Amino acid sequence: MGADQRRTTVVALPGSIVAAAVSAGLGTGGWDVLDVRAERVGPDALHGPCVVVVEDDDGAARLRLPPGVPLHGTVALGTVRSADVLRHLQERGAAVLNQGAPLVPLLRLVDRRLHSPAGPPAGTELGRRHQEVLDLDRLTPAEHAVLRAMVAGIPAARIAERRHLSLHTVRSHIKSVLAKLQVTSQLEAVAVAHRSLPAAWLALAAVTFTSSGEDAPARTGEQ
Repeated sequence: MGADQRRTTVVALPGSIVAAAVSAGLGTGGWDVLDVRAERVGPDALHGPCVVVVEDDDGAARLRLPPGVPLHGTVALGTVRSADVLRHLQERGAAVLNQGAPLVPLLRLVDRRLHSPAGPPAGTELGRRHQEVLDLDRLTPAEHAVLRAMVAGIPAARIAERRHLSLHTVRSHIKSVLAKLQVTSQLEAVAVAHRSLPAAWLALAAVTFTSSGEDAPARTGEQ
């Protein structure tokens, strides 16, 4: 290893694709990366600059870190679905970043935080995002389907036609979505979806080419 090469550890659950991408990106950027893959991590893995990916690739925060160990110099990656975990890690000194961000800008921010761990407080915003996740979890499968169509920009009449529902039923679903998300407009509901739904939920339509915002395939169990 060259004298000017930097060392960091990437800690994650076994098989984490996100962690593999982060490790590869940091390696390309000049870091000497040690990969630690385990469900429970000891304090020795958290010495020096390190990146901790708290979730598995399905969005469950299953990584177990040793309690009480200061995390200054640690960059913790997660999504809003692990907001409570991220808040606790931040209280212990970690810089927290959203792993749902596009990979290239995420890697740039990780690199920056490894050099200078101090970052803007995210506790209040994480609390707000966590509440949005709880609100989204209250939606029924039918309401999720309508919200996905709203995210795709499909008007209510078209949603009714595609889902073989009456316009009145679709409007009732939309009204229920707005109430459960504690917002007053469809634009706000779409913003909540973009902020706080899993990236895979949003990416389903984005990774396929559709015309004029056509519906992505419904999730299993959606009616």
